[in-house]
Amino acid sequence: MRKMFRKQSIFSLFFLPAIIIAGFLLSCSPRMAGTGKIGVVVTILPQADFVRAVGGDRVRVSVLVPPGANPHSYEPKPSQIADFSRAKIYAKVGSGVEFELAWMDKLLGVNKGIEVIDCSKGVSLLDSSGEYHDADGHGELKDPHIWMSPPNAVKMVQN
Repeated sequence: MRKMFRKQSIFSLFFLPAIIIAGFLLSCSPRMAGTGKIGVVVTILPQADFVRAVGGDRVRVSVLVPPGANPHSYEPKPSQIADFSRAKIYAKVGSGVEFELAWMDKLLGVNKGIEVIDCSKGVSLLDSSGEYHDADGHGELKDPHIWMSPPNAVKMVQN
């Protein structure tokens, strides 16, 4: 009886935790593992539509700032950070959206190998006086909602 108790104790101490940890690790693996889909993360929902239009069924898109959330104060959920850590590409808006300004360094810290695409490259921004400038211009306060302009949306898709 004592030997049987001892074997059960050894099993409980060493093998049971290993089985639990293995199960946990398997549950954390990418959801689309083995499908060949490229993981792409975007900041806002309109970008997800752009990525799906280009990538079709070859991509799995995750949105960091969900519809209805405030991009000025939104904090990503742990599951979103986990998606980011497994993604191959991050398509950032790049026009000064506060979420990106606040979270970019932290996000890149969990996935140093991710390819970052700046969707604002070559896009014109409307400043407070109503004039357009390149997205990388400095000085005036610019409207970061570049996806609202059809010509800018086209440029974002090209990027």
